[in-house]
Amino acid sequence: MLLSVSHIKKSFGDLSVLSDISFSIERGEHFALVGRNGSGKTTLLNIIAGILSNDDGVVALEKDARIGYLPQYVDTVMEGSLLIMFFFQERTSFPMKKNFRKWKMK
Repeated sequence: MLLSVSHIKKSFGDLSVLSDISFSIERGEHFALVGRNGSGKTTLLNIIAGILSNDDGVVALEKDARIGYLPQYVDTVMEGSLLIMFFFQERTSFPMKKNFRKWKMK
């Protein structure tokens, strides 16, 4: 298993942003995280990348795996949109054309 996310929880004060988030990604699998603005996508990616701490749960990464993360930037051309690129860097190229598994945030 390349990445395992188990029972992640995160709150900011009284606001619960992530509650019991769990999924796994296998080596060679492509994964897309899709959800409405404010649903916790960036928070989850920041936790996985080690930029933000979680309140509970475990993030486990396969030995010798590396995470590449492009932070979110808002541009007037992209206003109202969110672009997050999150790749597991491997020795092979990352074909962005098919076989994505989508996990939708509520």
